[in-house]
Amino acid sequence: MTDLAELTRLFEAERGDDLYVRWSRGPERSLRLWLARRLYVYEHLRDLRGPGVQPWVLRGREIARGPDNEPLVVAVEPLAWVADEQGSREWGPMDRRGAR
Repeated sequence: MTDLAELTRLFEAERGDDLYVRWSRGPERSLRLWLARRLYVYEHLRDLRGPGVQPWVLRGREIARGPDNEPLVVAVEPLAWVADEQGSREWGPMDRRGAR
C-alpha cells in the first residue's frame, strides 16, 4: 500500500470484513510468545478469583468474543493444567524487545 486511497479501496473491496491494520514487522509466528502473552495478560485472575485458580489448556469451538476480546468457547474438552511453578518469571513481562 502506498497511499490512503489504495488502502481505502482494499477495505471497500472487502467491505472491511475481517481486515485489520497492525503495526509490527510482519505476522508474528512465535507460538512461545503468543502463549506467554495469554499467561501474562490473565495472571491477575489468580488473585481475583481466589485459591485454586490456575491456567489450563482446553479444546473447544469459538462462538464469540468476550469484553476483553477473549474467545468464548463451547464443547470444552479439558487437556492439561499449566503448572503454577512456572510463575510469571517464565512468561512475563511481555517486553517484545527480547523476543526478536
